[in-house]
Amino acid sequence: RGIEIAIRRLLEQDHFAGGSLQELLLAEVESGAASATYLGEFAIQRSGRLIRCEEWRFTVQRTREGWAVLKTERGRCND
Repeated sequence: RGIEIAIRRLLEQDHFAGGSLQELLLAEVESGAASATYLGEFAIQRSGRLIRCEEWRFTVQRTREGWAVLKTERGRCND
């Protein structure tokens, strides 16, 4: 759940500022001692449009406060 919150915050505040995440599907593809990488698909509502995105990669790491997204590799979107 903490990973989803960190990715949601990143998408809504940085990549799609002002957007509202509607759907998020994550699949863990790689896990190490310090971090994990997830492949994601999502839909985000912004400026009256629903934008669907797929094949995004998020590398996350556990911190004292929860989870932090270390790296994002953009995939495709229909915008």
